[in-house]
Amino acid sequence: MFKPLLKAFGVVAVTMSLAACQTTGIVGGSQTGVSVVDSKQRTHLDSRLTMADFLAFSENLTNKMLSSRQVQDWGSKRPKLIPGQMLNNTQDETIVVADIKNQIVETIFNSGMVRVVDKSATSFDYILNMQLSERRQKGANNQEIAGFLLQMKLSSIEGELVGTWSDTLTLAKAGKSLF
Repeated sequence: MFKPLLKAFGVVAVTMSLAACQTTGIVGGSQTGVSVVDSKQRTHLDSRLTMADFLAFSENLTNKMLSSRQVQDWGSKRPKLIPGQMLNNTQDETIVVADIKNQIVETIFNSGMVRVVDKSATSFDYILNMQLSERRQKGANNQEIAGFLLQMKLSSIEGELVGTWSDTLTLAKAGKSLF
């Protein structure tokens, strides 16, 4: 009684496996050059930052700041913080630095370690300024290395530098197509 059922199940499994291989291009599929990419991967076709890079870059750096000795020394005080300017010191004017700043502010706010106030506030303890910079190096055959630096500087109301944090991301573009 179970043999015919087991045999039918085996045929269905093999058929589905072959169909899956064909649609992904493994066994003579027709989708050459097309891939499904995990949305959590930071995949690149060139040496430009992607939205995933912005989000991961800013969140990593903000967590670095929040776990630093300077911030941990606040304990349960929860000082007021004004998110200051976010400068784009890159050659790419299409980078929406507001998205990076928003991710930083969201991470800080959700930490519960500070009270985030608007720039119009008259009473605050710290100002956080941020900037994104890049350095590019080009080689022969259209090769390129791009180094990005995201930096945050925390200053007191008196203008004293309280802390500075940075993180880097380097992207490389091969000269020839790899495929």
